[in-house]
Amino acid sequence: MVHQPADHPLASAAPGGSAMNQQPSLRDVHGCLTGGLTECLHSARSQVSAARPRVLASFSMPSPHVEPFGLFTANREQVQPACLWHVQAQGQYRVGLGLAHEFNAGPADSWQTLENRWRDMAATAVVRGDHRPTLFGGFAFDRRQPRTRLWRDFPDAALTLPRFELHESDGQTRLIVNVLIDEHSQCDPLAEALAGEWAEILARPLPGAPATGDQFVRLSMAHLWKQDVFHAVNQIKRGGLEKVVLARSQNVAAASPLEQVMQRLMRKQPNAYLFAFARGSSCFMGASPECLLTVRGDQLHTMALAGTAPRGVNSADDARLGEQLLLSEKDNSEHAMVIDCIRHGLAEHCLALDIACRPRLHKLPHIQHLLTPVQATLAPNASLLGIAQSLHPTPAVGGLPRNEALDYIRSHEQLDRGWYAGPIGWLDDQGNGELAVALRSALLNGHRATLFAGCGLVSGSEPESEYRESDLKMQAMREALSGSGLPG
Repeated sequence: MVHQPADHPLASAAPGGSAMNQQPSLRDVHGCLTGGLTECLHSARSQVSAARPRVLASFSMPSPHVEPFGLFTANREQVQPACLWHVQAQGQYRVGLGLAHEFNAGPADSWQTLENRWRDMAATAVVRGDHRPTLFGGFAFDRRQPRTRLWRDFPDAALTLPRFELHESDGQTRLIVNVLIDEHSQCDPLAEALAGEWAEILARPLPGAPATGDQFVRLSMAHLWKQDVFHAVNQIKRGGLEKVVLARSQNVAAASPLEQVMQRLMRKQPNAYLFAFARGSSCFMGASPECLLTVRGDQLHTMALAGTAPRGVNSADDARLGEQLLLSEKDNSEHAMVIDCIRHGLAEHCLALDIACRPRLHKLPHIQHLLTPVQATLAPNASLLGIAQSLHPTPAVGGLPRNEALDYIRSHEQLDRGWYAGPIGWLDDQGNGELAVALRSALLNGHRATLFAGCGLVSGSEPESEYRESDLKMQAMREALSGSGLPG
């Protein structure tokens, strides 16, 4: 067990090991939470009216550090929806558990509509503490594509306001409790019930490893996917498409406990966006290298990430492969397509745009990419989800021209991507947020995991090399799930 409602070492020390004596112990949390939350709920109840039948109450307070992977793993089946967002390089994590409210959108709804509905709710919220209420969730890669049973637990679009959020940043941990109050709410017993539920969440033990027969099983249809690549490249050569991204999936055994899988991913890829979303019997997780966009105030950050090569067997070989990638006409052409798409997608949303003049190498454990950072100053009426819908899908996950590439994918890919390659992340009530592209990911269901990877195809693409590239993109997740090739 990695977290308990007592003075457990993981609950009284920051990740680096220093004690956080200024924060309450887990034994103190129940009393502090009940008192502060009760006042917040009563204040929200006093603002309920015919014009405002439901009012959001959001209360935050300091908390001891709680190990995030164990917290998520122990509760992901009992307290849903559950989500985890961890960026080790930024020194932060977020764990959301339970449901206060969820915003959904159908195929015809704009993403801006979701953000507008969220802002309407947040505008009348009663907020106590120094942390803002935050939504977590994601979007299907293509909401026009029919869902299969594989993704039955994941809507086309879902932004969840969790009942409980634990957020750690810069060594400081906060517990946030969100609840909608109406005229029937009994504030005192509700506060007691929520404090009791949080205590149960902290006390819940970790589940055992998933039962599985074979330690590691692959089901591969390599020859069929290579044929699909061959036909796509011929289509590009005939005209009408400049680039199309074809994805494939692979089924493997999920033999390791989930918290171990996440620990392995974090150790191997500290700069990645480590994410997990548990809904129903499924858990979608991964370690994505690609930021779709980050918004802080009027500042936006994004990146072009396209062009791929393997890592070398030693430092000299690695440097050689990296230099070849930097000089590759094919990869630089593919990279330039993504930059042009970002420039066009941001034009109506930004007052100023700064794109680095040349790409640099972005090295991951098994693979390296070309990366160009992009900074922008937002126009006054710009919004995170409005910009995200303008950018998605970039040519790095869809193709060019966008509509023609999407039509080709719908007709030929033979795969329900679901949330794979879609935007995922968080959004607060002030318009700040962070969205990554859901790459290097797997959908877990029981003892089975479905891995996803895609490759950008242009006229010079070769089926065999594209298959090897897709396999490299799956390798980190395969190793994390099986424990092979990794310590611990």
